[in-house]
Amino acid sequence: TLSDVPFNKDSIAIAATPKDSDATVSGDGTISLKTGDNEIPITVTAHDGVTKTIYKIKVNRAKSNNAYLKSLILAEKSFSFEKTQNIYNVDVDYSVSKATINATTEYADATISVAGPNSLSVGLNTYTITVTAEDGTINTYTLNITRASSTNTALTNLTVMNDGINYLTGFHASTFTYNITVPNNVDNVDINALLSDPLTQTVTGSGNVVLTTGSNTFLVEVTAASGVKQKYTLNIMRSKNGNNNLASLAVSGHTLTPSFSPSETSYTITVDAAISNITITAIPEVSTTTVTGVGNKALVTGTNTFNVVATSEDNQSKTYVVVVTKK
Repeated sequence: TLSDVPFNKDSIAIAATPKDSDATVSGDGTISLKTGDNEIPITVTAHDGVTKTIYKIKVNRAKSNNAYLKSLILAEKSFSFEKTQNIYNVDVDYSVSKATINATTEYADATISVAGPNSLSVGLNTYTITVTAEDGTINTYTLNITRASSTNTALTNLTVMNDGINYLTGFHASTFTYNITVPNNVDNVDINALLSDPLTQTVTGSGNVVLTTGSNTFLVEVTAASGVKQKYTLNIMRSKNGNNNLASLAVSGHTLTPSFSPSETSYTITVDAAISNITITAIPEVSTTTVTGVGNKALVTGTNTFNVVATSEDNQSKTYVVVVTKK
């Protein structure tokens, strides 16, 4: 039995000489050693070819204490590896949701175990790679992976609704300004923003809004978990009122012929010769309509024609004619 040999001694040279020069020896020479116990038989065969003596040499080669990694790779993000560096800090995008770690040992008979979460959370995720050498020596590598917060500010949909009608057509997540026209009778709309990632996003500017006639601008702002913001601008044009009807038309103290109707534009009355003036009053159907031609009117004998003009907000005029015949 030989004393233990170090791990870095992977072979020994054995020289054997038989006592009888006519005998032969086998099993000597350069012998490879495995780690641990090695039993090396040396056989001496006598000249008769039958008689044999076997000598056994026992050699214990020390086990490897190599607990280094040869490589450490994160499939989702490259970084520089050095076997003597034990701590690594790697930043990955929010889109990276898992870590694929590949590690190989420098010495083949060392073993590896990896401990860490199955998936990446936003923020710090720590993985421990433990290398155990053949002789039980342990070396630990730490891989700290920081997953960034989401920068997603996209909307899945954006609608501008009134009475079941969506006035925003052709929405696209990468289009951030929309010009929308609604009829005058739409005095409010519901702005609905559908988040693409409601667990990480917040939104302001959605809900019911009141529209004034003409231009209205509203901002919908989406904030990602990382704090990144994206604004969607809605320019909503509410059409002006086209109503130029009168709700009433009257001449004080007298009756129009025919009776007033908003769609009827021609009227007559006859007054006595003693009547020198009349008062015409008119009220529009909607407050945005302007009316001219009303008030006190002087009369001459015979035919007197008066025009009452109702002009809508969108500048469309309608003329009501009152013909007064003075006897």
